[in-house]
Amino acid sequence: MIKMKKPAFTLSEALVTLSIIGVLGAIVLPGIIKDSINKANIALLQSTVSQLNDAIQTELVRTNVTNIEDTIIYKKPDVFLQRTFDVAEICSSNSPNSCYANTSTGYKTVNGTTSSIVYSKKAALLTNGVVIDFLTTNTTSTEEGHFPISIDLNGPKGPNILGVDRHLPCLAKTSDTKKGRQVGTVGGCVRASAKENGTENSSLITKCKAGNTEVCYYLLEQTGFDPNYLNLTY
Repeated sequence: MIKMKKPAFTLSEALVTLSIIGVLGAIVLPGIIKDSINKANIALLQSTVSQLNDAIQTELVRTNVTNIEDTIIYKKPDVFLQRTFDVAEICSSNSPNSCYANTSTGYKTVNGTTSSIVYSKKAALLTNGVVIDFLTTNTTSTEEGHFPISIDLNGPKGPNILGVDRHLPCLAKTSDTKKGRQVGTVGGCVRASAKENGTENSSLITKCKAGNTEVCYYLLEQTGFDPNYLNLTY
C-alpha cells in the first residue's frame, strides 16, 4: 500500500503565521476592548439617569410640590441620594477624595488639555463606583430653569475625561409647557449662548471636545447614547 504524505507547515512557516496573528491581535484587540468599555459605561450612565428620574418623580409626587427648590432633592441632596442609592460614602472634604481626583489638575478634555471641574461637598460615592453630585448652585453653563448633575462613572479613577467618564445632565427645577420642560426631568440641556448657528449639533462638537460637559451629554442624548458619539458626522 502506498502511503501519502500529509502536507504540513514547516517550523518557519508556523512562526511567521503566529507572528502575523500576534500583530493583528495587537492592532485589533485594544479597539475591541475600548469599544466594550465604552458600551458598558454608556449602559451604566443610562441606568443611573433612569434611576434618578424615577426617584425624583416619586419624591415630587410624595411631597406634592412643583418646584425642586422646595424639596430635599435641592436642600439636602446628600440625604436624598442616600435614600435612593446604595451609598458607600458622602464626600464632604476638599478634593482629592474618595469621589474626585484633584479638581484643578486631575481632569482632561477630549482634546487632551487639563481642565478644572466644579464640585460640591455633598457628592455621593455609590457602592458600584459611580459618583453623583448635585451642583445646585452652579448654573452658569446650563439652560435657564435647570441645574447640572455631575455623574462620574468611576470616581477619582482614570481616565477622568470630560464627556467620556464624567457627564453633566441637567435637572429641571420647574415646569414650562412652552419650552416642553417638566419639573424633575433629568436630561440634556444647553444654554442658548453655548450654541452656534442655531441648534446644529455639528457646531457643538467643538465645545464638547474643549470641555463643555453639558454640551457633551446633550450630544450623547441626541445620538441615542451612541458610544462613538464624538466621532459621528452630524
